[in-house]
Amino acid sequence: MDCQQARAQLALERLGRDATPGSDALAAERHLSECDVCRGAVTSERQVDSRITRAMLDVPVPVGFADRLHAAIGPALVVAETPVAVPRRHLLRRLGWASLALVPMLAIGTLLVSQSVVLNDASIRELGKLDPSLLPIGSSPSLAVPAGWSTQRAVRFADAPRVATVNRVEIPLLMFTALGDRRSASCTGYLVRLPLSQWHKVPDADSFSRGIIQYAAFGTWVVWREGDNVIICVLQGDAHAMQRLQDLVAAGRQLT
Repeated sequence: MDCQQARAQLALERLGRDATPGSDALAAERHLSECDVCRGAVTSERQVDSRITRAMLDVPVPVGFADRLHAAIGPALVVAETPVAVPRRHLLRRLGWASLALVPMLAIGTLLVSQSVVLNDASIRELGKLDPSLLPIGSSPSLAVPAGWSTQRAVRFADAPRVATVNRVEIPLLMFTALGDRRSASCTGYLVRLPLSQWHKVPDADSFSRGIIQYAAFGTWVVWREGDNVIICVLQGDAHAMQRLQDLVAAGRQLT
């Protein structure tokens, strides 16, 4: 079970909706125990739930609220006759609390929507499953290349970015080819530029050459920050190829 599936399962359980029982619930909890990113996010969500619940219990009905609500509803409020009559002031108080009860639900919904557009390492793994050459060409101008890349004649960029969609977020990919030398073949990859708010944390590395190489079945990738952006370099090559590319950009010379 990946991050998105586990978070969706746990969110339904937290909201009291019909989450899938049985093995999926166990798989979500198991994923939570193994994934630091999801565990931190879910812990934060549960803390927000707890704070909202405590705040709601401490909110008194404002003086005159029942009268103002009754005046606003007017003739549209019709109370059915029942064997046990409910005092009007109690009915209006219940209506007031019902409207206030919507506040935490709306807040939680906003949190879930905002979190759905935040990308992480799992998002890069999803990108790695795609063939960039088959993605549609974007209509926006080409992405600005990172510092130190534009002067490298050994790195050739595509004319226009491709557009991939992950977690309902459209991500422009700037494809490139890193030319090899006599001892190594050329390799292909792509760059992703995101605002800091769209990545799940601020990267420690402040340049491509200082980024830690991460591994996946499709190749390797490096994440670093540049100004207000996060830049991700995905290379369809092994760690040796990525290291050569880092050395090339850091030294500002041809790859030899």
